[in-house]
Amino acid sequence: MRYVKIPEPIQMRNLTTDVPLSVDGDDTPWRMYRYLADVVLTDTAMGKGYEVDRIRSTIQEAFKDASPGDYIAVEDAHYDKVQAVIVEPGSEIPPIVTMQLFAFQQAFVDATREKPQVLIELTG
Repeated sequence: MRYVKIPEPIQMRNLTTDVPLSVDGDDTPWRMYRYLADVVLTDTAMGKGYEVDRIRSTIQEAFKDASPGDYIAVEDAHYDKVQAVIVEPGSEIPPIVTMQLFAFQQAFVDATREKPQVLIELTG
């Protein structure tokens, strides 16, 4: 089991002008859930089929209502699959996006094996 600590939301910005970026018509700060649902879980490197869809569903449900500072428990097999996609994505997402969302990447990849005192646990 891995425990992912939810980072603060991230405001995507034009790095030259510092103006908030609109992604798909939405310029609200990104939460960890949006990063996972929109970037990672839809990446072609996730694969396809029942088992992968079960991982997607479980991860989405676990992170859906998470707030900054919460810890989310992730089964090892789910962690391994999602972590592999974060480290080596199949989709071409511009670095201007991924570098701004690095805190979300780091939070997931560096998830601890030590069970924290405060925890939201959901498995599937």
